[in-house]
Amino acid sequence: MLNIVTIAIDICLLMVAVPWDWFIIFTMISERVRNKRLGRSEQLICVISAFNCFYYLIKVSRYLNLLLIMHSISIFSKKYKMGEFIFLLTMVSSKLWVSNWLCAYFCLKIVRVNHKFYICLQRLFPKLCPWILIISIFVSFVLSLTEVCLNDEKLLDFPYNQNVSSNTVFQNVNFIAQVYIMFCLAAILIFIILALTIIGSLCRHMNRMKNNLNGTRISNVEAHVQASKTLVILLFTNVIWFNIANLLIIDTPKGLNNVTPPLLTLNTLLSSVNLIRGNNTLKNKLSDILICLSCCSQA
Repeated sequence: MLNIVTIAIDICLLMVAVPWDWFIIFTMISERVRNKRLGRSEQLICVISAFNCFYYLIKVSRYLNLLLIMHSISIFSKKYKMGEFIFLLTMVSSKLWVSNWLCAYFCLKIVRVNHKFYICLQRLFPKLCPWILIISIFVSFVLSLTEVCLNDEKLLDFPYNQNVSSNTVFQNVNFIAQVYIMFCLAAILIFIILALTIIGSLCRHMNRMKNNLNGTRISNVEAHVQASKTLVILLFTNVIWFNIANLLIIDTPKGLNNVTPPLLTLNTLLSSVNLIRGNNTLKNKLSDILICLSCCSQA
């Protein structure tokens, strides 16, 4: 009964969460077509939303498989299940690192340090960002592929007419699993350091400008505050996402497995809404849509 209730809640949350990420992706595509370019922060936000959409696709395929099994129909092979696990683990760690690079971009853009290396990094990071993303995703894929391949016999021997979860397969945390967890943990730790650096810069900036009413500097403070809020919420959602990564590897009680899917979907929803609130392009576009809908409802 609990499993049915959590599935129903998760499906409802999916119906709410999916439009937000579609909105982000379509808005960024339209901006790219109209302006012939897209900023690095917008590109990183778009990549995060793309990972969210892939995650939704995995969930839909799982529930479709569950529905077919209830009618004694099986179209998904055990090899497909392996591919699903590889993709899921890759997506979890990749999303953490993409969020980390988004935080790094904000840090380099906002925090001012008068040092040659830091100034050089400010100039080079936007150019190197695509390659950094590719390397991060590739390392995530290699670790995920290795981890699943080391447990392929367990997965293939498991009866496919049961709703197998990844932590049923990865009961023994091997060396690769530990490396995967440390890889995700490194992204979280770097994110925390960068976020604290931005918040510290905000505090120092506000202290210096306490008695200054210059409009430009007030707008700089507002940009600091908005970026700090966005990063704090993103850090919170990433910590939850990291804990989910641990649950995918380490064996957990069955009751916890039942509540994990809706919690993860809710976490993804909060992350998407937070990214929209923290980006002026997305926020203005959403505001225009809401105003348009309001006018249509009154007409």
